[in-house]
Parts: sequence; C-alpha cells; structure tokens
Amino acid sequence: MEVKEDYFGTTKSGEKVSTYALENNNKTRVVVLDYGCIIQSLETVDKFGQFADVALGYDTLIEYENDPHYIGAIVGRVANRIGNASYIDGPFMVKLDKNLGKHHIHGGFKGLNKVVWKSKSFTKNNSIGVEFTYQSPDGENGYPGNVDFKVKYILNNKNQLMVYFNAETDKRTPLNLTSHLYYNLAANKAKTVLDHYVMINALKYLETDSDLIPSGKFNYVMGSPVNFSRGKTIREDLAKTNGGFDHTFVINKEIGSLLVTSRVIEPTSGRILDIVTDQPTLQFYTANNFDGSLTGKKSIKYSKHAGFCMETQGFPDAPNHPDFPSIFINPGEKYSSHTQISFLVKND
Repeated sequence: MEVKEDYFGTTKSGEKVSTYALENNNKTRVVVLDYGCIIQSLETVDKFGQFADVALGYDTLIEYENDPHYIGAIVGRVANRIGNASYIDGPFMVKLDKNLGKHHIHGGFKGLNKVVWKSKSFTKNNSIGVEFTYQSPDGENGYPGNVDFKVKYILNNKNQLMVYFNAETDKRTPLNLTSHLYYNLAANKAKTVLDHYVMINALKYLETDSDLIPSGKFNYVMGSPVNFSRGKTIREDLAKTNGGFDHTFVINKEIGSLLVTSRVIEPTSGRILDIVTDQPTLQFYTANNFDGSLTGKKSIKYSKHAGFCMETQGFPDAPNHPDFPSIFINPGEKYSSHTQISFLVKND
C-alpha cells in the first residue's frame, strides 16, 4: 500500500495544487486533489480482472476551476439547496449567496469545492489515506462563524473507501457536507448509466417544488417512479420523471446508525457499488444537466445521464424546516459524518 504525491497544477490565483494517489494491495487506486478535496479518478476491477476508472472528471486543473457541476468534489458548508438563499435562526435572518437563481446551492459561489485545502498523507494499520483541513472564515458565502473543516479519505485492503467529515465552529451555523462524486461503473464503455441496476434503502422521499426546494412533506416511494426499494434499472421509470432522477431519499434507519444505504450493479462489468452512511438522506442524481458539450478525461464527451451521484447528507433546506432534523452546530459541539463506499464484483 502506498500514497504518491504529485504536482497537478497552479490555480488562477497562484496556489499550487497536488494529487494524492492511494493504491491498496488489490491495485484499487484512488486519486484525490487538495483542490476541493476532489476525487479525480477511481480505478477498480471488473469480473474479467480488468481495471478501469469509474469516476467522471477532468484532466486539468483549469477545467475543475471552471466546472459548474461539482464533479468529484466535496460540497458545503451546506450541500443541496436552501430556499430563497436565506434562513431565520432565532432573532437573526441570515442571507446567503444566491448562486441558483433566487436560491442557494452547495455552499455558494466559492464553496468548499473551490478552495485549496491543506493536506497530509498517512498510513495506518491496513489502510492508507489523506487528511485535508480548511478554515472557512466568518461570513464566507454568507455563513456565520469561523469553521475548521477536516476531511479524511481512507482506502483499505477490503476495497472500501472511507469518507470522514469533521468540523467545529465559534458561532452557531448550519453544516451539511457531502461528496459529489459522479460514477459510471461501466467505465465509459457505456455512454450512459441507464442500464445500471440501483437499490436504495428508502420508503420515503421529500416532496419538492419546481426548483427542487423541499415543501416539508414526505412522500412514499411505493407506486411512484422513484421506488428503488427492491431494485431496478435507472432506465425503467426514467420516462416518468421530469428529465431524470434528482430526489432526496429518507434512509430507512435510525439517524446516526450505519446501514446499507444503496447498492448499484453494472451488469456488463459485474462491478458493484455499496454505500453505507450514518447520514439520514441520500440525494440520487443522474446527471440530468449534462448535454454532450462537456468534455471529460481522455476527451470523452459526457452526455445526459453519463454518470450518477449518491450524495449522503443531512436534510436539504433544513434551516427552513423546523420539523426536519437540525443541521445546526454550536460552539463546543462537533459536526461529524461518515460514509463507506465499497467496491465489489459480481461473478456470473
């Protein structure tokens, strides 16, 4: 097992950016950047013993700096949407960046995905990893409080990638981080992920308006196009949706407990993706906004539904919904989140 650091590029503002390549004893390999904690590539084996990259991404830093899709990045301070880019907390109204029309999404104009983090690699027992840290100043993108963030990626010999988020603040503030990694388990041998077989352990999902802002109501998946509770292909009910899946599923478990959240199988390669998290929701997104104009690694054009995201997180727009579990933390409290991503192979 080893970690290799290399130079990746220099930002427009003159900051050096490095890559960290994590490779375990099974030759599973994960490459991450200290810019946005981005997972740039993720090489796993298929049922034929062939390794290929199952993560969407770019070849150059300038492409990541210009990327509007959060490809591979950590997003926050608050992932997903906050309606009208504001919330009321006690006597205070907090106004955030309006970076999605009149709304706020994924932390603002310069969220955690657009900054260079401090980094250090480590080896521990039968695992290797990288720890990233960043201090977000009071008022950044409108959020109160100086917040110290820590992100850890750990790869072990069980072909599990662990993602740990931790944070502390000096003022009461909302926090809700997630990884915005786009997968294609066919490793671009298929232009879309529509034939991937998906299971999501959820009986309910959040009702949203036309801007995908939660109404506060929970809907049952049974009888709806978003029912993945028993597993089906993405293609099966896609035509019954508004252009694709971009839904918040309420995980069927006690908050804070670790349970299988979702499983994805790509039948041709035999690759299996299992996700386990302590977070209460999962945003399942099928790259509905891709249109073929986006050029990724190795000059591959990313068409609509070229990848999918499994974003484990707290409830979106939670500061505006008192009935949702709170995402606020206070001074002296610690924010933490843990997601485990496992890579398996289904042999026929």
